[in-house]
Amino acid sequence: MYHSQSFESNVLSGFRDGNINNQYRPLPYPIIVSLERRNNFINADATSSKIRRITTVHNHSKATCCAFLDPIFELVASIMLVRPPVKYTVKGVSGALSRKRLSKYTKDGILKSHKITYERNNVLPIQLKECCEIIWKDYLRDDLKGPYHTDPKPAFIAKPSVNIYFARNLAHENQDFEMVRTAYGTGSGTNSIGLDQRTMRIYAFFPKLIDLIKSVKQIVAKKTIYKDFDINFVSVKLYYWVRDETGKLIQKNTEWHCDVERDQFGRVKKNNSQVPGTPVLILTYGDNKSLVFRRHRTKEDYDKQSVIEIPQQSGSLFLLDGRDEERDAEGMHWRHMSTSNQNEDGITFAFMFRTVQATTRVNCFTNTKVDPVIPEWKLAQLEKASSAFATPHYKEQAGELQKKLGSLFNNK
Repeated sequence: MYHSQSFESNVLSGFRDGNINNQYRPLPYPIIVSLERRNNFINADATSSKIRRITTVHNHSKATCCAFLDPIFELVASIMLVRPPVKYTVKGVSGALSRKRLSKYTKDGILKSHKITYERNNVLPIQLKECCEIIWKDYLRDDLKGPYHTDPKPAFIAKPSVNIYFARNLAHENQDFEMVRTAYGTGSGTNSIGLDQRTMRIYAFFPKLIDLIKSVKQIVAKKTIYKDFDINFVSVKLYYWVRDETGKLIQKNTEWHCDVERDQFGRVKKNNSQVPGTPVLILTYGDNKSLVFRRHRTKEDYDKQSVIEIPQQSGSLFLLDGRDEERDAEGMHWRHMSTSNQNEDGITFAFMFRTVQATTRVNCFTNTKVDPVIPEWKLAQLEKASSAFATPHYKEQAGELQKKLGSLFNNK
């Protein structure tokens, strides 16, 4: 048995550099690589990001590749893709029950949201990975977050998912020092999302993200009824596990909500950021996460027998149909929430592609809002919470987050 670490590294570098027939095929799953050298086998575990190009993939299960990665040895590699097991996180709701309910509600026309399948040779997964890595390196910054009247915490260690916002530039103002951009979470979502309005950043679309948006729009136009879907805002969320001050593991999530808020009579609130009736496209990268639906009459009054959990794997594209939030004759409608998976070492990017009607003025240099309005009581909370960034607990958990991201992108 040949166990040379440098040999294995060279082999994996060869795969990573694309020496296998120059065909692109993103592999967003852990893989097991078995390398045959004459009659000996070398087994090596590798993450999907180490192998970008292979010859063929049959049903995402197996591929055989030939490569001359060494001037002396001809290596034959058999690659077995191993999808992470789908895990259901909602207590009392099994996978079989979720699938049964989903089938019934979809067939009856009660739930219109659905998964979108697309061709496997689509460039979308490659663009998705590139955007995630760029966001990690260039745009991921922490900020205080305190939904509603909760005490604010740094977003990296708070229970709610981390938010990163990207918007369309609309117009320059004030001698190019200010820019009007599309906005989300600045109207009815100001309290529910709870970001510090002084320091929250709304970045402009970057080139790779614009390419990703174009690909999503093409798929949506081809696969759904929304042929002219305008994406003018992208909110990105990070889901993972974090430890609190006592050492307890906390599962990051997004609580039950509607993207378009309504009053007690079912009328759309005027200060919604999201355009009523428009869909939201969710594109996932990394570890599995879950999207959960539930039928509500009000925020507190809901049908316990309507819960549907939909696992989202890396590369999955899901359409949240805005019509599902509309009230029927009895006031019933769908709300949704999201949560990270059961892998405490994993991390997930979730892109939400939106059509928004809200705009805001931002400083072109800092990407922060111009003249934010914050209540005095909230300002006092934020000032008190800002000391958390200097604590050993925060520094430790922020470091753990970077390790998770490094592992995801093979930059340990």
